[in-house]
Amino acid sequence: MSSVKKNLISYSEALSALRAVGSTLKTETEMVSIDQALHRTVASDLKSPETYPPWDCSAMDGFAVNAKIFEAPFADRIFKVQGVIAAGDAPTLKDDKNIETVWEIMTGAPIPAGCDTVVRIEDTEPQKASSGQTIGVRFLIASKVRKNVRVTGEDFSPSRTIVRAGHRLRDVDLLCLGTVGIHQIPVKKRLVVGLIPTGNELVDVHETPRPGQIRNSSATFLAAALKSRDVDFVQLPKIKDTPTAFVDLLKDPEIERLDVLLTTGAISMGKFDFLGQSMGALNATVHFQKASVRPAKPILFAEIPTAKKRLIYLGLPGQPVSSAVAMRFFFDPLLR
Repeated sequence: MSSVKKNLISYSEALSALRAVGSTLKTETEMVSIDQALHRTVASDLKSPETYPPWDCSAMDGFAVNAKIFEAPFADRIFKVQGVIAAGDAPTLKDDKNIETVWEIMTGAPIPAGCDTVVRIEDTEPQKASSGQTIGVRFLIASKVRKNVRVTGEDFSPSRTIVRAGHRLRDVDLLCLGTVGIHQIPVKKRLVVGLIPTGNELVDVHETPRPGQIRNSSATFLAAALKSRDVDFVQLPKIKDTPTAFVDLLKDPEIERLDVLLTTGAISMGKFDFLGQSMGALNATVHFQKASVRPAKPILFAEIPTAKKRLIYLGLPGQPVSSAVAMRFFFDPLLR
């Protein structure tokens, strides 16, 4: 059994303790579908299995040509248009040796063999048949090789790392992963985090406080904050300001599900700040109870032995702003 360490420690010392204890908690890996992966933490590096774009394609609506045609006078010429290539059409594999071959092309469509540049439709004067089909075009400006062309592999090449292990997936990450066909993603299994509010003075936020009472806004904030992080959140009952209430609640089988337990309030030095006293009765290892930060100076970090594990415990201040600061500067580093 260790006694509560009441000496004030620096924030850097607190971080070292949080990281040291957090690193001992090894999480399992599970596979999830890409549509369930938002905000999950990647368990291993994810590399592209393919090339993207898989072929040269047009970045503009316009006309695909060979840039060599612009080496000769072109402004007064009408070039014959072979046809239209739309997004979704298969790439043309036959290389037309005629450098004056011109294709009308849509954004995203594959560049036909023999062409190497795209002239925007705004920079041309299309010539149309009575049917509306484009049969010829005059170019108003010259173009260079690969102008308005998205080159094969420009975005992703095989084995290029898209996201690294430990990264929390954003919507833009899912865009990239889906582009190259990664739809089953290895992620770290979520930690299970429980929250116990404490305080005789607390009432629900929906209630009207009587004299001496306050609404439990800290718990409302913390529940929302935990749901926004990559954890499974468990709301536990509010307890009164007595050491026996906390010790008795820790006997609940639900506690064994938890990886981390948070409480609010009752961690300072007052007569009714009972959680520090409870640590001794629980044979807990207390790493610190005060840190050199303000707000959130009272902050109790410990490991509590249960029947099956050592439960990581973080006691947060009850004052609403202090609890918000403690989440940002103590819980988040522990979670990382």
